[in-house]
Formats: sequence, C-alpha cells, structure tokens
Amino acid sequence: MPFCGRVVTGRRLLPVATRFMFSTIIMPMTKTTIVLLFLMSVWKGMFGGAHQIAQPKSEEVELQDYAPVGNTGGWVLLGQRLYVTDNSGASWQDITPDGLAEARAHAILFADMRRGWVAIAKEDYTLAQTEDGGKTWRSAALPVSGDDASFAPASMQLSQTPDGALLLYIRRATSGAFRMGVWWLSADGGANWTRASEPPPLSPAGDAITTPKNLQKIKSAGRGTAWAKQVDGACVDGSCKTTTMLFATHDGGTTWQKMQLPVAGGLADGLLAEQTILIGQGFDVCDAPSLNDLQTWRNNGPYRAVNFYIGGAARGCANTLLNAAYLSRAAAMGWVFIPTWVGPQTPCSVFSKKFSSDVNVANAQGKAEAEQAASRAISLGLGSATTPTVIYYDLEAYPVSDANCRAAARAFMDGWTQRMRELKHIPGVYGAACGSAVAEFVGLAHIPQSVWLAYWTRSAYDPAITVWDVPCAGNDVWSNHQRLRQYTNSHDETWGGATLEIDSNVLDGPVSGSVFTPMPNKNLFLPILLRQGR
Repeated sequence: MPFCGRVVTGRRLLPVATRFMFSTIIMPMTKTTIVLLFLMSVWKGMFGGAHQIAQPKSEEVELQDYAPVGNTGGWVLLGQRLYVTDNSGASWQDITPDGLAEARAHAILFADMRRGWVAIAKEDYTLAQTEDGGKTWRSAALPVSGDDASFAPASMQLSQTPDGALLLYIRRATSGAFRMGVWWLSADGGANWTRASEPPPLSPAGDAITTPKNLQKIKSAGRGTAWAKQVDGACVDGSCKTTTMLFATHDGGTTWQKMQLPVAGGLADGLLAEQTILIGQGFDVCDAPSLNDLQTWRNNGPYRAVNFYIGGAARGCANTLLNAAYLSRAAAMGWVFIPTWVGPQTPCSVFSKKFSSDVNVANAQGKAEAEQAASRAISLGLGSATTPTVIYYDLEAYPVSDANCRAAARAFMDGWTQRMRELKHIPGVYGAACGSAVAEFVGLAHIPQSVWLAYWTRSAYDPAITVWDVPCAGNDVWSNHQRLRQYTNSHDETWGGATLEIDSNVLDGPVSGSVFTPMPNKNLFLPILLRQGR
C-alpha cells in the first residue's frame, strides 16, 4: 500500500491526522405541528447553507508583564512563562523558574541581563534568583510574618533602591476601598529580609519618553530606550477579542517599532500576532477530497479543519486536486487547514526516503525540508513571506530503541524548527506519541511550536475526546493551545451522504487560516477566523 502520510503500528497502516470541529446542537422537537414546522425550518437554515454553529476560536496568550534591560535586552512574562532577549526581540529564550507557571502572584526584576529575581506566591512565598541570565536558578523562602502568609496576594512588586537594595511589596486582595500590604527590604541581594515601612516614591528611571496615545504602560531602561504595549478591542458578529502588541523605542519615543513576541511553551520567534488557534475537530485524508464532498461535509458534519499533504519526498498520494484555487474555495466554505509535509524519515525506519544518520547532515536536511515546505505552502496561498502559516512535519514511527536513530531524529527536527522560524512560519511536528519519541523534542535548542500526536483510542468520531492524557507526552508539554491529536485510525465516515476514508482528530492548537477568498455563492458560510495580534 502506498505511503500516504500514515502511521505504521503493528499490522495497520493508518492515515495521519487533521482536525476539528464543533458539535452541532439540535433543539428537541415538541409535539405540536407548528413548533415542528418551525424547527424544520431552523434545521433547513442550519444545514441548507448558512451553517451557523460554533466558530474557530482564536486564543491570545496574555502578555502579563515586561521590561527592557539596557539598550537591547529585556524580558516578558507571557502566559506565565518568562522569556529574555538580548537582541531587541529578534529571538527569545524561555528561562521560566520552577513554580512561576503555577504562581498566584509574582514579581520580576532584572538588574542586568545576568542578575535577576522572581518572587513567587503559591501556598508559600519564595524568591528565585539567577546570576547567569536564567540558565540556572536558586530558590529560597521569603519570610512572611503574622498573618501575611495566609492572605491571598493581589499583586507583588520588586524594585531596587538607588543604593541597590531590593524592595518587595506584597499587596492583599481587597476591595477597591482598601489598599493593604506589606513591604520587605533586602540589602544583600535577597539573602536576608527585614520588614520595612512604605518607602517614598522612587524617581522614574532614565529620561522622558514620548508615548503615542495608543501605547500604554511604558517601561523605561534609560538612555531613550523604553517598551510599551498596545491593547485594542473589537467585536465582529458577536465575537469579541482584545489584541496586545509590544513596541520599543530607542530614541526617546520619536519612533516606535513593533517587537516580535515569543510563543508560550519555550517556542520563540514572535508568531503570537499571526497564528490561528482552532479548538474543535478535524479530519485527515491521504488524498484531497472533491470540493463537492468538502462542501457536503462542511454543511452536515462535525469537522471544521482538514489536513492536506502539501508535499515531500515520502508523500504517498498525488493530491492532484490540491492547488491555490482549490484551497481558496475550501476556505470560502469555512474550512481551515492542517498543512502537512511528508519528507524523508528516520534512517532506521522502513521507508525508502530517509535522512542521514549523521546528526550534522540530518540537521542540514531538516533545514532544507523547511525551505521546500514553506515555498510550497506559499505557492498554495497558505501564508506568505510575511504572514506565517503552520506546517506539520510528518515523522512516522520508527524503532525508538535505536539511540543513534533517535539522535538523528532530534537533529533533523531541530533543523526543521530552526529554519521554519527563520522563515517566520510556525513549525509543527506530527508523530506517534510513543513510537516517534516526540517528547524528546522538548529538549531541543529549537522546539517545535505545536505537536500533532497520533494516539488512537476510538473507532470513529467522538465529540467528547480531548487532546490531553496522551502516553509519552505529558500534559505539561505543549500545553498552551499547542496540541492536535489523531484519535482514530483509518475508517469510513459518512456525513450528508458523502463517504470519505479519514482519520479523526481533535484540536487545540495552530491551524492555517491564511487562505480566504470569499465565494459569490450566498449559500456558502464564510467563517470568521480571528487571528492573534490582528
């Protein structure tokens, strides 16, 4: 049987996944003829054209805090993850200390790009300190006297006095009628603390910064360098969202430039403003279905995303229908996409197309595959040179007991991810949860931004399935809208009279929504894809 981007386990050859959609809610009918007729008209309206069910949802990771450090350095707290940059946001490193992700309150301060402190309030209060830019942290308990340990903190603040002492303020959670908290002072960099009274206001750092009206919460590093954020809100057809972007100035506010932001989970490169997250279900097929079948499934089925194997040396199905016009029409129906690249496989696999067992060569091959995949995606209208699209690399199961093979797989995926990021696209990986050793990619220098896990526990569509609790890929990795899950193997499903051989998938992660060319047919439902940062 030709390879179709399918996973081999035991004796089964199964197609890989695409995804999602939201289940349709049908109101129960009453016994009266009038109400029955009314409900029939509603049914016709839902499935005869304007299919108004729950839409793809875009989730923006919260930009909780930030500060510049010096001229080109700084940090951001994004979705409870701490990132630092030393090149004005061109690249970021995740340096989140233990406990910060679960903190009820926090405070962050960096004296320079090597020395920093993070105060963390969970069940108790701790201070994490680094002397090497976040590569390592040491943690110590913060002393809290009286009943201060028991109250829920509303917020925490860390600052430095002019002589270099640390000031920590822990504010109680109270109504707006009160402001209650406790001050602590450390003269030795956080080793020892004493209770303090509220200090006089500190003079603002650096020089005055000119801030446009649309920017807020200015943070200055002095010498004309400052960061500020922009928050916009908009409602479209009843769906409301806010968008946050970060800007920097190095000339006192005369000019401001939009900064790239990291994506939560240690996955850097400023793609927050462009990715589309779909929470729902989708399907994958080896070969692109006809547009008629796609329209039928869109009108009558539970799926809202479809995967396409856009290319690669190991792709098994020709996908002759797949071109920019086809995708444009599919997008106009309301579909979003899971672009998948089926390139060479591991050197110890059963496939004829393989990458090298030499880790340096494999890394270079991964980069080359990223270039080919990005070029092909752009030719199909999936993203552009300036608008990112996600692309999932199909890495099939292989003998993971082979340590050399695993090392080659890691090197290859590191190269794929690095080059995809450099091209400003979103690197994803598909693989068997255990059989592709996917979890090992969390330790790479360049971590895939999204993971598509093959783990089959159902025989057909299941509206209750989730992306969580997958063996070999704990819930603590790729946990922030970064997961897709293929939960069935190859099977036939029929919706609206059209039958396709598919794998079923559940999604809570990036899809491609870049193609959108509305069709003139008024019966086609045009979805609203809310992109982050738009």
